[in-house]
Parts: sequence; C-alpha cells; structure tokens
Amino acid sequence: MERLLSFRTAVLAAVVALSAGCGDDDSTTVVRDTGSVSGTVTFIAGTWPANGNIQISVFSEYPPTGAPDGFTTPLNPATDFPTHDYTLSGLEVGTYAAVVVGWRDPGNPQGARTIGIYWAYVDSLGMEPGDPPVAKAPGPQSVTVEKDQVTAGVDIVADLTLVP
Repeated sequence: MERLLSFRTAVLAAVVALSAGCGDDDSTTVVRDTGSVSGTVTFIAGTWPANGNIQISVFSEYPPTGAPDGFTTPLNPATDFPTHDYTLSGLEVGTYAAVVVGWRDPGNPQGARTIGIYWAYVDSLGMEPGDPPVAKAPGPQSVTVEKDQVTAGVDIVADLTLVP
C-alpha cells in the first residue's frame, strides 16, 4: 500500500510539474491582423530636394504627435519622380487618420514637412503653403485597413516647393 501511495504521489507531482510548464513560454509571439494601403503619389511642382528624404507615412492621429504607424523606405528621384506607385504593407487593422507624403532631414528631424496628404479631392494638392505648410479644409481623409486586404486608390498629390 505504501508503494501505491508513493507511486500515486510521484505521478501526481509529475502531472502538476508538466501542467505548470505548459503555456508558460516567455517567447510568446503575438500575431496581429494586418492589411495594406496602396496608391499613387503625383509630384506637381518643384525639384527633388538636395538633402533629406521623401517618404509616405500613415498616422493614427492628425496632426501627428509622434512616430508614424507605418512608412515607406525613402523615395528615389531617379525612379519615383514625377509619379510613384506605393504599397504600405503590414499595417494593423483599423482606421488611420492620415496618409501623408513628407520630407525629413535626418540632420534635423524636428523640421519635417508634410508636402501632400490623402484627402477628399485626390486630384489636387491638399496643403496650403506656409511655414510649416498646413492641410487645407477639410483636412486629411481617413483610411480603413481591413484584414488581408489592400485599400487601393489612396492617391496623393505632393508639392516639392513646400520643402524648405
């Protein structure tokens, strides 16, 4: 009888130890639902800036208060001017307040400028010149990203004369 209790105790201890180890993985990977945004940027005026980068970015808030939620690699004047077809992939599902074309000088990131936005009148520039340029009313149009879908037609007109 004593052996039977010892055996049962050992089995119970093993089950408890195995149960405690299950699901206790510190390297848990969270898989988020994502989708994409695509469109064409048309540059209507100006020349490519000698310094800094032109990128397309997506923001959950507008005006932006921090880093973008997604962005492209810097555009290349040799291949991406005067028009550039883009796709921003891997965006979390949800609604974004703005998709913008912006210029940023890596030497002075605080001096970044928005030079184009996706807005209700996609065939015209949505920015007013100024220091810094500001969005024309009604401002940027929001974009909804759905799981495993591409939200197409997010076309933007940008003006390189807005780069300082």
